[in-house]
Amino acid sequence: MEYQIKTTNHFETWLAALKDKRAKAKIAARLSRAQLGNLGDHKAIGGDKGT
Repeated sequence: MEYQIKTTNHFETWLAALKDKRAKAKIAARLSRAQLGNLGDHKAIGGDKGT
């Protein structure tokens, strides 16, 4: 399942201003994995328990 990642202008501005290239790369990689459905180790906090 592929997800659509929505960002805010505030996030985009913050990311563009981030000077740590390693941190930028890690954030971009994590967002890419999330978009592909790899949400990492997580637990549901409510709602439909089937998803």
